[in-house]
Amino acid sequence: MDTLLHRLQVSQARQASQVCNTGAASFSGRLPPSWVPAERAAHSARVPALQAGATPQSRAATAALEEEDLIQFPDRVNWYKAKFVANDAPDWTAGRFVLKREAAPNLREVTFEVEISREKIPLRNGYRHIGQQARVRISGGVEVDLAVASPPFALVLNKDPLFLARNDMTAGQTKTTREEISIMAELTVLVPKKDDLLDAWNVQDDSSIEIGPFQGAGMNLRGPIRSIWAYPTLVIFVEGLGIGTARSLVEADVEVGALNLSLRQEVRMYYRAPNQEALLYKDRYEDWERLGCKVVTSTRDTFMEMFDNDDTLSYDPFNTAAIILTGNDEEAEEAALEVCKEAEITEIARDSVEQQPTKYLE
Repeated sequence: MDTLLHRLQVSQARQASQVCNTGAASFSGRLPPSWVPAERAAHSARVPALQAGATPQSRAATAALEEEDLIQFPDRVNWYKAKFVANDAPDWTAGRFVLKREAAPNLREVTFEVEISREKIPLRNGYRHIGQQARVRISGGVEVDLAVASPPFALVLNKDPLFLARNDMTAGQTKTTREEISIMAELTVLVPKKDDLLDAWNVQDDSSIEIGPFQGAGMNLRGPIRSIWAYPTLVIFVEGLGIGTARSLVEADVEVGALNLSLRQEVRMYYRAPNQEALLYKDRYEDWERLGCKVVTSTRDTFMEMFDNDDTLSYDPFNTAAIILTGNDEEAEEAALEVCKEAEITEIARDSVEQQPTKYLE
């Protein structure tokens, strides 16, 4: 027992001697006041003295001590705040011209390919509501707002960007630095021949296309009109550029604001134009009927005459809602409102009246 105790005492003495020898040159057997942790300036001043006779291991430790104390950064708390995807993305993104065609006299249908990835386009800038307008800039010219004639983009197109934006991973996957995903989709707009829209009217393959934030809050389709039980009958009055919004409404998926037309008992679209050449999308009427909307066209009758002459429509004013799409043509809108008044239809949605703007978190 005495032998073991003696060996232990000798070992402790050797360790104490090594510690004293190592620090003798710098410490003189006593810690100076500069070693108080709160005095960081004094701590930085003593670092060169430590490095003079330091081992490689101690130099590495000293280098770590020289780094700034991250805890002292005033905005450090912001490093851990949740950030919404693409909130710092630019408002304007590059697009591509796809095609254009003569839709009617003095009216062209133009299709662009635009960026819709949620990693690149913030929610507040995207095409999310039926009735919004596209803001476009052609070849660096003046920005213009154009009537959209295609439905909001299906949510499924953003499945991959949203999955990766949450930093989700599949089994066996390793988290690594990656590029943002780009998703391009086609957007169709209607361009009337006007002096202030000549850039869009004359767009060519070599034109540079920029797409800005979509304008407006969209039509007010969030209210009771959405209920297929409260309003199983729906009548839609369309004229002028309102046909673009009508197409968006009929062809949209339920997830992006459609009104479940196929689940309603009766849906009629009364579409009037000055002549046959001005009637758009004739090749789509059969498809729209399969989606639940029957189209009635006229180049002579008023909305009132079209509604009164439709013997196939049986409706109850209490269970009937109306949608008026006239492209902000006040005279045509008043004519449609007069029909609703005569028919005692009180639930009415108009493209001239927007819904409450959506509030997006920052």
